[in-house]
Amino acid sequence: MRRRRLLAILAVGAVAVPALAVAQSRLTDRDDSAGVVDLAAVRAAHNRATDELVWTIDLHEPFRADLLLNRDGPPGSVCVNAWTRRRVREDPPDYDVCVTSTRRGDELRATVARHLADGRVRRVAAAEVEQEGERRLVLRVDPDHLRRPRFVRWTLQVAVFSPGCPATTGCEDFVPDRPATVRTELRTPRGRAGAW
Repeated sequence: MRRRRLLAILAVGAVAVPALAVAQSRLTDRDDSAGVVDLAAVRAAHNRATDELVWTIDLHEPFRADLLLNRDGPPGSVCVNAWTRRRVREDPPDYDVCVTSTRRGDELRATVARHLADGRVRRVAAAEVEQEGERRLVLRVDPDHLRRPRFVRWTLQVAVFSPGCPATTGCEDFVPDRPATVRTELRTPRGRAGAW
């Protein structure tokens, strides 16, 4: 009886583990995507000095904005799926912070979109994205655009529609691998002690 009870506890724990935070400041990913944009590593932090959530995204291959173009359907994207109030892995997340290209494919743009309870998605703000070198993107978000949570649980998702990728979903890549998520804490910004 005792052994059966222990096995039941272990089984519940095994189901719960993917929903817990991954305790790493920098996560790496294999060169494993058939798409032209393949994630290599990502690091996230709350920069207290600038009061920004910052994701530093490294790629296996050189990156250009036009690699996210898809003239026959939805654009390719690099997105942070962010859970702030909903349960982890509840579908959809509270917010998506996505990098796409302009229609000409010559520049990047980043936006914050909120998933509403009725299923609609509403763009709520712009975010900042810049390319540092050939293989690195840096994405910056004002926590106020996420309603300033105490922490964010997130996963990074890439979808591109290069040749050979499925027409409906594109070639996808995730860090961390699904269904795991990462927890990033927000702390009091410098110069705003007592604001929370």
